[in-house]
Amino acid sequence: MKNFVMTMLVIGLLAGSASAAIVTLDLVADPGGTGTWGVYASVSLGDNEGLAIFDLDVVGSGGLTVDSSVNESPKGTAQIDFSQFFPYGFSELRSDGTAGLGVSAGQPTIYQGANDPQKDSLVLQGVGQTAGSYTPVPPLGHAGPAASWGAPVLLASGTYSGLGTLSASAGAASWGVLASGSAWSGPGNVELAQEVIGDQEIIPEPATMLILLGGVLAGLIRRR
Repeated sequence: MKNFVMTMLVIGLLAGSASAAIVTLDLVADPGGTGTWGVYASVSLGDNEGLAIFDLDVVGSGGLTVDSSVNESPKGTAQIDFSQFFPYGFSELRSDGTAGLGVSAGQPTIYQGANDPQKDSLVLQGVGQTAGSYTPVPPLGHAGPAASWGAPVLLASGTYSGLGTLSASAGAASWGVLASGSAWSGPGNVELAQEVIGDQEIIPEPATMLILLGGVLAGLIRRR
């Protein structure tokens, strides 16, 4: 049901428009120690203003199992007036996924009525293209810590166990980017990414495996 809603959010309301944007995933094994993983995304330049919506799957095979996943995409909460608090960044339909499957979120690009600069300010631009940070500056300042992100942007992290292959790829729902212009403005105005290029890691790496085998062989030779 979640994937259906995510897809309709992009396709149904945006008439299925597509850009030439390419999203490239970078899967990093053991960034926080053995048994951890992280997935970063880079978005091509020139025809879009950065990532708008994503749905990511991280899976294991050949004896490796993904045990947990956390959504790391940038988000926060802005205080618009005395009584209204609005989420910004990747806050819509946000999910940590289940053991790597369905890590997803979208930015608040769709809203009712005509263009509203205040609501547009809740959408982070350039995500996946340049490093940045965002501190809301509505009338009463901001609520919560500022959001920051690197380039490429970290979308998810988690843990795994066992040895085998760890893979990252697009999930069942579509990926979208902010439509091109000098700056993005809404509502809507999101296009489908043309392609999402996945990545994988073999654990342990072949070079590491050769070192381990070399050590085992050396031990056997010494015993003789």
